[in-house]
Amino acid sequence: MERRQTNFEALRLICIWLVVEMHIVQFLHPEVHTGPCLWPAFAINVGLVSVNCFVFISGFFRIRLSWKGVLRLWTQCSFFALLLGAVACLWFGAGWVKTLWHGIFSLTDDRLWFLPCYFALMLFSPILNKGIEGVEGKTALLSLVIDVYIGYMHQTAVLTDTGYHFVHFVALYCLGAWLSTCKAPSKGMCYFLWW
Repeated sequence: MERRQTNFEALRLICIWLVVEMHIVQFLHPEVHTGPCLWPAFAINVGLVSVNCFVFISGFFRIRLSWKGVLRLWTQCSFFALLLGAVACLWFGAGWVKTLWHGIFSLTDDRLWFLPCYFALMLFSPILNKGIEGVEGKTALLSLVIDVYIGYMHQTAVLTDTGYHFVHFVALYCLGAWLSTCKAPSKGMCYFLWW
């Protein structure tokens, strides 16, 4: 049995908090996307980095797919989607039927881009874990280059128009998994930056 690593668990909690903080800032400062707003823009960018960090940590420890894990993810996501949806219904007059629908199908709701991407990553994790066993630094770097090209340099509506998509999650997962195979993470990071 693997020993618990509280430092990574704490980092995951910080990442989750920063994502929540990012969404609160976006709600309170909608002008951040249209005008120069230094502190809100900084808070949003820190939140985006924490999304990447969360997926990277998932790759570092590797997702172990199980029915129990899928049920736990669905239960947590549906609970919070229904809770926030109920607040939206009461506060903003959103429709109850739509809220219930999005709550039940939270893992495949296209309005919540992170959940479908992470759920797909979870479903593909056994295949990725098998393929990662022989991955070297150059292969991990290649996944990052493909991700940057598809997600940022050559954006299409079919794949992505924001840079966040399934291929991005796979690249981060592979990089995290590769780094976990290095004898010392700092040495592995040096190799990664070198190549």
